[in-house]
Amino acid sequence: MRPTTIRLLDALRLGAAIASALLGTGGIVRAQAEREYLRPAQAAKMLADSQPWSATGPDGRAAKMTFNPDGTAIFDGPMTMSATWAIKGENFCITMRIIGDKCHRFAKTTGGLDAYTDGVLELRLRR
Repeated sequence: MRPTTIRLLDALRLGAAIASALLGTGGIVRAQAEREYLRPAQAAKMLADSQPWSATGPDGRAAKMTFNPDGTAIFDGPMTMSATWAIKGENFCITMRIIGDKCHRFAKTTGGLDAYTDGVLELRLRR
C-alpha cells in the first residue's frame, strides 16, 4: 500500500474508534439525562380518566389498561384482572395480584405516555 493510503486508513480507524466511544455510551447517557419525566400527579391526571389505554410491552405483547380516579384499574390482556394504582414518591405504581407492585415514571410522547422503570422503557401507553 502507498503511504498516503495507510495514513488515510489510520485516520479512519481513529475516527471510528472515537465515534464508537462517544456514541456507544455518551449518547445513551445524554439521552437518558435529557428525558423529562412527568411528575407523578401529572401522570395520574392523564392516566386515570376511566378511558382505556392500549398498552404494549417491550416484547410486543399488547393489552388494554384502564385507570380510574379512585385508584382502581382494569387490566384486559390474555386474562382480565383488577388492579390498583397509587403514587409512591416519584413513581406511579400499579399493583396486580400476579405481578405485585410495578412502579414507573412516565414521559409524554406523541400519542401517549412511555413508562420507565429504573430508566428502562417497560410499557408504551397509547390512545
